[in-house]
Amino acid sequence: HSQLQLALLRHSLGFTRIMHAVRSCPDLPLASEFDGALRLSLEASVKFSATDIMWAQAQLPIRFGGLGLLSVSAINSVAYLCSRILTAGVCSRLLNITVGDMSAPLATMPASRFLPVSVLYHASQSPPERSLQRASLHRFYSAQFDNLTSSLTGVDSTRVICNASPGASRWLTSPIGVLRNSLFSCPQ
Repeated sequence: HSQLQLALLRHSLGFTRIMHAVRSCPDLPLASEFDGALRLSLEASVKFSATDIMWAQAQLPIRFGGLGLLSVSAINSVAYLCSRILTAGVCSRLLNITVGDMSAPLATMPASRFLPVSVLYHASQSPPERSLQRASLHRFYSAQFDNLTSSLTGVDSTRVICNASPGASRWLTSPIGVLRNSLFSCPQ
């Protein structure tokens, strides 16, 4: 059943393992292949070929009207940058360099525009803020949502905005057992 397959797809990809991988590598070699396989899995689940705009919306978190499917190639640079900032103190002691020397190249990364405040400020904090990655990813996804809605017109833009309203996609976060009593038919 399509709805059950979608729920299983969302919950079986090992989010924490993927986040560990994207935080560990500045350029993950198989990211685009993973994203392609994820898109094919989505299309097989819903039995429908997704357009690029549909795929862009599916990659957004549920709170932004998406399906919550993690795009590894999209968030790789943001997650890596946040990880480097959060571990700057430890890395500077291990490498015997200053946090400032480590922070300078990080400030030039394109993903640094999604940080709530400057890279140097976060890197020099002791202990670093644990919510840095969450806040940065929220800013990243807000920008993705704004880009998507500005590229659409009329009814399509309105649908995406309505899907992002609180509670609109609550059925996506329901446990599978609860969904059994309220499953949509495959065409729905």
